[in-house]
Amino acid sequence: MSDSKSKLPFVDDTRGVSEVVGFILVFAVLILALSTYQAAIVPQQNAQTEFQHFEDVRNEMIELRNSISTAGQADVSQFPSVTLGTNYRTRTVTVNPPPPAGTLQTSEPYNITIANKSGSQMNISTRFIEYQPGYHEISIGSTWYEHSVLYLDERDRGGVSIIEEQNIVKNKTVRITALQNQFQETGTGRVTLELYTRDRVNKFPSGNLTVRVPTRLTEDDYWDEALADTGDIYQGVDSDSDVDRLNLSVNETDLEVNTVGIRGEPDEGPGKNTAPYRESGTSQDPTDPSSDTAENVEVVSDSGQTFWAANSPLFEIENTGSESATITSFTIDSTSKSQVNDVFETQTETGSYAQGQHEVYIESSDDGVLEMDGQPYYEDDGTPLLIGSTETMTEPATLDASATGTVYIHAFRNNGDQTVGMSGATITITLGFNDGSSATYSVEIN
Repeated sequence: MSDSKSKLPFVDDTRGVSEVVGFILVFAVLILALSTYQAAIVPQQNAQTEFQHFEDVRNEMIELRNSISTAGQADVSQFPSVTLGTNYRTRTVTVNPPPPAGTLQTSEPYNITIANKSGSQMNISTRFIEYQPGYHEISIGSTWYEHSVLYLDERDRGGVSIIEEQNIVKNKTVRITALQNQFQETGTGRVTLELYTRDRVNKFPSGNLTVRVPTRLTEDDYWDEALADTGDIYQGVDSDSDVDRLNLSVNETDLEVNTVGIRGEPDEGPGKNTAPYRESGTSQDPTDPSSDTAENVEVVSDSGQTFWAANSPLFEIENTGSESATITSFTIDSTSKSQVNDVFETQTETGSYAQGQHEVYIESSDDGVLEMDGQPYYEDDGTPLLIGSTETMTEPATLDASATGTVYIHAFRNNGDQTVGMSGATITITLGFNDGSSATYSVEIN
């Protein structure tokens, strides 16, 4: 009798087993590689995306900071924008967390207090601005704007990192721009902050004034070092119940206050004040349109010429009024050469105030300069003056009554950073003055 087991088919057939085992191994390797990529590479790439956005939004916050100053001091509406969040790269197999949304918002309002020794006092409300990122991979604190200072607040992890320095106290003048109106936006897209000024001007108390400015920064964080060279103006920082107070001592003649509103006029005055209101006869009255400095400053002729090279125009201006005129802001509105993108000084020399070594140099009774890195006596760090961008003069230019001055602009470039010859071109510029007025001029370059 034969063995029944020997009659069963395929009992000893092992064909295809090795292929199945191989497929399982390859599949396991792919799953392991995919898991490793998801766990290690995806977060790293997303972190790079977040850091690049942080770099971009930092530059946009710098532009916002500069726009607030320009709106207040030159009485020109500004429309800066900030990209709140970002999007990760598109993935086919692996997955991303939700896009990181950011929040841009104003703080609660706090009062700036201006008082004299006799007890006269006025309050002007102001707000801080906070940008808070919502990153998933990198941990970065909020970026804050307050009174021209822009800083990264990481005091819970180490301290404060200053991005842009203060310009509240410059050359013994206290210049404050109060920010008003509530604002809050959260998302990943770009949001525009419309910045407006107001025409009403309030009167300051007279005499020597104590100015108390709300601040989130302490003496040790920033103010002791930043205001160390301001003499008796800086009076320290006091702790208060709601927010700390920066104390400044200044005469009314050296105090300038402006208010800027977000997405609407400021809630209160002073509005376009760049000098304290005085009784008629002692100084220009900024509420009187007939005193606008802009009406008295003229381009001597409608044509200019070039210096050093054809891409560097100059032209003359004259103050026909009976009072001095101080130029506080400068705008190149447009040029007849469409390829022009910006102006950037290319001739640098440490310690010199020479023509052409700054984006704009105004030779006048008291020479002025627009240096885009904010340091008029040092080499530029690579920041250009963009066409259409209104910028506050680094050093204002003063033109005495009946005096003539010369405006130098150096040098025009295209978006490839190549210089553009301006002979035969027409440029349109706007000058802003210390009484809040402005004038636009068209100049044809020979």
